[in-house]
Amino acid sequence: MIFNSLSIKRLSSTSTSLPFKKHAKLNFDLYSPQHSTYGKLPYHCQEPIIFLHGIYGYSKSFNSDYQQLSNLLHTPIYSVDMRCHGETENCLPFTYDALAGDLDNFVITHNIKKPSLIGFSLGAKLAMLAILKSPHLYTSGVIVDNVPLKQPRIKPNLTAFGNALRDSVFKSGVKRNDPSWISKSFNVMKDVCSDMPANFYLLHNIQPKPSYLKKYSTEESENSLFCKVPIRELSSHVVENVPDWPEEDLAGVKTDVPILVVKASTSGFVNEDGVAALEKHFLDFTIVEVAGTHLVMKERPQEYISAVGRWFYQQNCKKAAALTKAKKTNDQKITQQPILSYKKIEIA
Repeated sequence: MIFNSLSIKRLSSTSTSLPFKKHAKLNFDLYSPQHSTYGKLPYHCQEPIIFLHGIYGYSKSFNSDYQQLSNLLHTPIYSVDMRCHGETENCLPFTYDALAGDLDNFVITHNIKKPSLIGFSLGAKLAMLAILKSPHLYTSGVIVDNVPLKQPRIKPNLTAFGNALRDSVFKSGVKRNDPSWISKSFNVMKDVCSDMPANFYLLHNIQPKPSYLKKYSTEESENSLFCKVPIRELSSHVVENVPDWPEEDLAGVKTDVPILVVKASTSGFVNEDGVAALEKHFLDFTIVEVAGTHLVMKERPQEYISAVGRWFYQQNCKKAAALTKAKKTNDQKITQQPILSYKKIEIA
């Protein structure tokens, strides 16, 4: 996920045999606060949080982070699998509008009151879109290394990622009962994708066992490995739609929902054009820079968690100050109201 120049040996499949669904039922993991050295205040977050993974990620991509944040902020964290990812059903379309519809539907059907969103990469774009389209559903957002812009330059990288996964399952000849399947799969990925950190991130999609919740992609007749994502059907949609952004639909759309943008120092995503795009849509945003590549959450987890914790603390202080001010104003109105007098009525 460094998104530098990569060697690409072949094109991905363009198969589109997946069913079309308006809403996918999202699989999720729930992380509840276990303890907090800080107690409930001042870090306590009033609302639950939903975490949105990146492309070819899944609900457990950063599970140690989720538990730490849940403990720190003393709030539950829902980590979801997007459609076609993890244990969520495989279906099309794979567009930002469809993903945002899935997220809104998840919030409504699970009766989650005004959650905040934390999104990484693809999940960061999805979080921004959801907040802009449905600001009444969300309290705030943490946007990890992405901006609301079209990014055609990442298409070669996405092609390489898809090819690496596809070849590991369908062209490697590695069998699911091979004790060296992990190292052999990784070697196949290296032949297609030169981004080593990305390959480690992608490898979690390759499995030697099927799922009880959904059908994994595999060549069953050859006793091959399984892939969590339907890579042959999905890869072309990823290359086409993940770099996209609905600029025309969101022209003039602004929100005062606050967001924190975590900028990875060497990734190049949050550049001057990206900041200008943020200014078009978000009236209240803060940028904090953390040293690292696009996979900054893997490289600098404690720095990222500390930055997120500080920001939620600041948001909580603002809310507390606003509530205190509102209470004082209300008390003043009550004391300024005239005292009603009553005249005694005598009955003859």
